[in-house]
Amino acid sequence: MCMTGNLGKDVGIGFGAAALGPLLLPMAPFLGPAVLDIMGQTQQRKAEVDYANKVAKANRDQMDENRDIATTAYLDQAYAANRNLAETQEQTAAENFDKGREAMKARADVLTSAGEAGVGGGSSLQAILSDFNQQENIFRQRNEQNLLFQKQQTAAQVSSYYSEAKARTASIKPIIQSPIKPVDYVGPLLKAGNDGFGMIKPFLK
Repeated sequence: MCMTGNLGKDVGIGFGAAALGPLLLPMAPFLGPAVLDIMGQTQQRKAEVDYANKVAKANRDQMDENRDIATTAYLDQAYAANRNLAETQEQTAAENFDKGREAMKARADVLTSAGEAGVGGGSSLQAILSDFNQQENIFRQRNEQNLLFQKQQTAAQVSSYYSEAKARTASIKPIIQSPIKPVDYVGPLLKAGNDGFGMIKPFLK
């Protein structure tokens, strides 16, 4: 009893499919264009993605190269400025040492001459020695002021070099690309279904 019922259903389904087959056949020509449309969209999207990736990579490479150039220029300029400052410091120290030695010798010569002349620690001798000390101090103060100015100028230069490097690094911005349109799978298939249904609709009445 059950087998007879199932057999009836199978026969009915088979008969229905066989009956609908000729009706569905006219839809086949519309599936081809739909598939070609989807394939075309897929290829186009792949090409756009590949191009976008190449553009992004070129942008990143350009940013990296620009940053490296800016960093190298900054380091070279900062090194040169600090090297000049170091040379100035060495020169100032040498000049102060020479001036101190020169003043010491002058004071010693004055004291020796005064001793040979039998002159004691009179006010004239003290005035001469004080003058030597004053000249040495003035010389050192002038050198120290010049050195301080050189340090300030060097710091300003290095800061300016850093700002230039930072500005150059930021001059090339990351590219913000527009979203790539996804493949439309549904639209072409719906169109094929609608066109095919229009072909078989008269036979369904």
